[in-house]
Amino acid sequence: MSLDIEPSWWSWADVVRRSDQLGVPNFQRGAVWSAGNRTALLESVYEQSPCGSFVLWVPDEVSEDPRSHGVPIREFALEKQPMWLVDGQQRTRALLDTFQQIIASSYVAEGMVLTRLADLEALRSIGPEMPDHTSRGSNDEISVEEPTGIWLAVLPALREFDKERPYFGRHSEAQNIRRGSVFRRLTPLARTRIDSKGQSRPVPPSPLGSIPLAALLSPSSVLSPGDEKIRALSALRRFSVDSLPVLDELLPWGPHFVTGHAFDGGVEAGKSSSPLRWADVFSRRDEWLVREMIDLLTGLFEPEWLSVFMRFRGMFTGNRFAVGWLPPSNVSVAIDAYVRINRAGIRVRAEERALAVLSRARPNLLDDLAKFSKDRDGGEEHPDQRALLTHDSEKQMGFGLWMATLTRYTALALLGDYCRKWLGTSPIDKETFVYRLDRVGPRESETGKATWAKPDYDDPAELIQEAAAKTSAALLLLDRALSEHLGFDHRMARPAPRFLLPLIDLFYRIPATHLKRLSEDCSFLEAVGQLLHWTMLGPYIDQPDLEQLIVEVHGIDEERARERAAPIGDWGPHASGIDAALRDAFQRYQKCLIKIWGGSRSSGHEQVDIGAKELEGKTLVDILNQLALDSFWREINSARSLQHPAVGWVYAIERRGRAREFSWHAQSEGYIQSSAACGVPPATASDRREELLKSWSGDLRASLYPEKQHIVPFAVARQVVGKGGSRSTASASNAIGNLTWLSRRQNGLDALSDRWAVMDRETDAENLQARGFLAKTVEGSSSSDVLELYEDLREIMSAESWRDNQTDALGLYSAFCDSRLFWLHSQMQGWLESPVSTEAGNWLGVSM
Repeated sequence: MSLDIEPSWWSWADVVRRSDQLGVPNFQRGAVWSAGNRTALLESVYEQSPCGSFVLWVPDEVSEDPRSHGVPIREFALEKQPMWLVDGQQRTRALLDTFQQIIASSYVAEGMVLTRLADLEALRSIGPEMPDHTSRGSNDEISVEEPTGIWLAVLPALREFDKERPYFGRHSEAQNIRRGSVFRRLTPLARTRIDSKGQSRPVPPSPLGSIPLAALLSPSSVLSPGDEKIRALSALRRFSVDSLPVLDELLPWGPHFVTGHAFDGGVEAGKSSSPLRWADVFSRRDEWLVREMIDLLTGLFEPEWLSVFMRFRGMFTGNRFAVGWLPPSNVSVAIDAYVRINRAGIRVRAEERALAVLSRARPNLLDDLAKFSKDRDGGEEHPDQRALLTHDSEKQMGFGLWMATLTRYTALALLGDYCRKWLGTSPIDKETFVYRLDRVGPRESETGKATWAKPDYDDPAELIQEAAAKTSAALLLLDRALSEHLGFDHRMARPAPRFLLPLIDLFYRIPATHLKRLSEDCSFLEAVGQLLHWTMLGPYIDQPDLEQLIVEVHGIDEERARERAAPIGDWGPHASGIDAALRDAFQRYQKCLIKIWGGSRSSGHEQVDIGAKELEGKTLVDILNQLALDSFWREINSARSLQHPAVGWVYAIERRGRAREFSWHAQSEGYIQSSAACGVPPATASDRREELLKSWSGDLRASLYPEKQHIVPFAVARQVVGKGGSRSTASASNAIGNLTWLSRRQNGLDALSDRWAVMDRETDAENLQARGFLAKTVEGSSSSDVLELYEDLREIMSAESWRDNQTDALGLYSAFCDSRLFWLHSQMQGWLESPVSTEAGNWLGVSM
């Protein structure tokens, strides 16, 4: 499978011919252009301007499966060498997707197409057969939903038809031409539609003078020189009953060009479609507009316009794209090139640049990430490694956090406490880091080796491999602690991962094998969960304080480190020594948290001053609990958006109480009794049992995926508070007291959607208790519990005259939200004050 890798130019047709060889490598995220960008590309191709470049790569590992480096854009041919797009994959997708839409979407009704079958077949024969779907997978990033329909060229929008006089007269759009106005993807229309009263109404036409793009690109186009062009022109000039079969054969798009409609009504009325033919146009030949458009169509066959239609043909066959090749190499070189090519833009993140730098030394880094993801997800494989980069939310313990941790661990192993404040991926931008990493090996000077975690690294790959193993073990341990001891098994409910950084740094000091042992120690996980609980709830830690916390956790002498760098290696060597060092570090961690939160540093966030009297007689645990609880109270009082981090704690609290779906039977009954104002349609609720609120796996994963939802429906809450806003903006309708977490299937459009939930005290009491609906109300409320407030508010808002009682409704809504706010606070207080086990207390250095 040899390839010609000389630089060259490709046409659109060349891309189609090679579609069974082109693939997207695993290190690309798979971003996909919006419809607007695709249309702009078509215009650039038409204008005969260079349209960007493709940078291709083939691996040099002849022993490996050449198809294992990514996914095909269409389908790989078995007998051909894959070519991987380091740059230009979005452009390639746009060209291939558009081509597939052009050759597959010309049908208007059964038995009728807007493009001649001969033209379609001529285009289809140019390249390999394509699957009848776009190549886009679930790992591709799509910013805008693209339109559907037939690709058309709107000739009145072309400037060529306005150079001397407006050829299309009042139909001309060229004087007001907008980007994307020439090439449009439109749905063919009927002349009439049936309205809600059963009356026939005219439908405004599509732009007149439009021709399917397939009819213009095809090598057999009727508008290109040849016998068929002569036949079509003759039939148009005669325009008699005898010429209609010829026009139906050669210009099936003609009726749409002339009238702007593709069929003569019926579809909207539920009847069989009646496609417009030339006979329908002939029957209207005396209409002034029809006669005008037939004359304009006839004029397009004159020699004057031949250059325009040859230019359309040239869109497909003309060289527009520069093609270059990377030398055959391993994947790290390709990643490096990808980052270098894109670094000037905003597409390449710091984590991707880190991947490029570290992959040079360890090309199998993506395999390390894949193994971590498999272990994190309980053994579920990711067949497409691009998923590892695309689904990279740090809350999911994904690519971003894994790469930042690996970079940090690599820097610590290489430079010791010299880089003690280089957090995350920041070492990548330090010349010292890159220079010293390249020098790792036996030939490095003794001065250079003085900061190594081990004195005998053979090469950078060994150092990075150890750091990768430790990274995966540390993050898996933290993920388990968050899931099992804090209820954050649903990773998207977690606050931003900044709170993890001090413990991530601490775990660097533990060998990977020992980290794996500790991850099976329930008491250790409980202790880690307690530290995370305080850190996540506590006041904001700014960057200088975060650096201070990390330095103190390591036990680094700041003055000595400023004078001379020293290595930071593993604690040990024995398990007992590692565990003892961990206990000391956990003590330092707790004391430093109190010092930071009680300090006087002003960072724009509220600080807590702790006096000597407040500390007297209190343990570290007591102080941290109080600080965390006070901070939580401030956070939930300010939480008026679904994106507020405190909303994640609602999930953790409800899950801790073993919340489950609301009674399906109650929802079904309520839907019927309320005439669809409440509950869930019986067809949706049928034969379902109430499942627990948690992160599910397997077949139930998608349907039971936890989602945020308003308790008082959002549309109703907006009316009650009398303010606008959206679900994502700060608004009283989004107050945290009005939020809960539901399964996707109970939250969906065919379920509760934006309806009131039905809450049954008898059959659903445990679930209502877990969600705070049976909690006491705030002082001054006449209702006995939160649920009664909810039901009273629902009764008011269900009446047509609710505006007469809006003041009462607002009072009930405020009391409802405030009552759940106090309930959340009391639940968190009880959680924090629950003592940890004796074994976990030993890890934390506290007596229980």
